[in-house]
Amino acid sequence: MGGHQAGEVASRMAADHFADRVTEAYPKLLRAGNKLSRQRKLAEQLITECTHEANSEIYEEGAADAGLLLGQVYRYGALGCERDRERAHQLFRAQIEKGDAVAAVRLAEDLAEDDPAAARRVLEEGRDRGFPDCSYGLARMAWWGEGGPQDRELALTLLRELTQGDHDYYRRQAERALARHAAGRPPLKRR
Repeated sequence: MGGHQAGEVASRMAADHFADRVTEAYPKLLRAGNKLSRQRKLAEQLITECTHEANSEIYEEGAADAGLLLGQVYRYGALGCERDRERAHQLFRAQIEKGDAVAAVRLAEDLAEDDPAAARRVLEEGRDRGFPDCSYGLARMAWWGEGGPQDRELALTLLRELTQGDHDYYRRQAERALARHAAGRPPLKRR
């Protein structure tokens, strides 16, 4: 599956996930007397945004991951939107400011296509914000020298820090990576 096709599938999956969350929340809010939930309003605005009928400030009043989802839609040109990487990057950066670690990773992934050094800077900034997702991505880039100098000590330090963190997924990933390193194998795969 090509990168663009895989991205479109990921965007559709994200949209389905978002729609599921809206569907789950709506009956509860309806029972509480709220006939037009913020999530439903957000979903309606997302559809409007993708048909270019309104401005795109929808994420300010909606679900926390709306900007991330909309960024993905623009990143891949999915769900009726034209591909617009600049707009995707703006949305990802706004989400990062709100503390969204996944947005930092998505921005870094997209930047890595053309500018690995910029991608690495995004991951460094995310690590400084305490995002384990970014620490793991930065460890991989540092290990292989992507987007900057190869720094295997930094990579191993980041992995060790992740083993002490409270994010289960990245703690397990870091433990596995360090075990591979102890066995004489590269701890992290190349992208």
